[in-house]
Amino acid sequence: MAAKFSYPLMSHYRPECFVIAPIGGDPAVTEVYRDDIKPAVESLGIQCVRADEAHFTRPIMEEVLDRISRAYFIVADLTNERPNCYYELGVAHARGQTVIHIIDKTTRKHFDVQGYPFIEFGEPKQLRRKLREHIVKLVLTTKGSDDDDFRLGRFGRCAWRNGRLLTAEIVGRGKTRWNVRILVYATPRWPELNGSATFYYDRTVEPLSETVKVKNGIAETMLSGIMGGFTVGARCDDGKTNLELDLSRFKWPIPTP
Repeated sequence: MAAKFSYPLMSHYRPECFVIAPIGGDPAVTEVYRDDIKPAVESLGIQCVRADEAHFTRPIMEEVLDRISRAYFIVADLTNERPNCYYELGVAHARGQTVIHIIDKTTRKHFDVQGYPFIEFGEPKQLRRKLREHIVKLVLTTKGSDDDDFRLGRFGRCAWRNGRLLTAEIVGRGKTRWNVRILVYATPRWPELNGSATFYYDRTVEPLSETVKVKNGIAETMLSGIMGGFTVGARCDDGKTNLELDLSRFKWPIPTP
């Protein structure tokens, strides 16, 4: 059986959205990123990073490809038909990432991506609203009806509600099992989380649920010996807010031999 274990609290973790976009040459593209894409992502408590904002300790493309693989999800802006953006998008598709495609209405879509859904934008304010809606629907909402996952669908099917985000971080691994950090915190412009939060786990975890006190606006815990993804439920704000997270959405490291 997997079990909860004592682990030192870490600094505030936020999952990362990596943005594939043209960099340099067109100020309008950077303006869209700065004023619309980044605010839409970060309003949901998720970190938003573009390649020119990252700190690299190795060749830039090696770092970019690694970030694409590890990201919670990808936003791909194909405005201006830049070859590097199409290359990076192909990598994201090949690695099974959730991708939200966006493009300026004046830009042509290449044949090999025409079948994918796009947010086509003209007015920036419209893009910010639509992108936020897509993130909630495509990334933060649990899907399916797996009878073996007995928490699925029982906590509202969304990891974001009432300005609270339920998220997770895969922080360690062994030969066949992982350690998983689970957190709830307030997203920007919402009142700080306080009191306590109760987490609800899969049948393979013992105990099945636990209540933790909020410290510095964050409710967090760590699970050890986890063998794979399952649905986690959370209840906070004195029972007024229910949250639901599918852990299988995260990138689980390949176990060591």
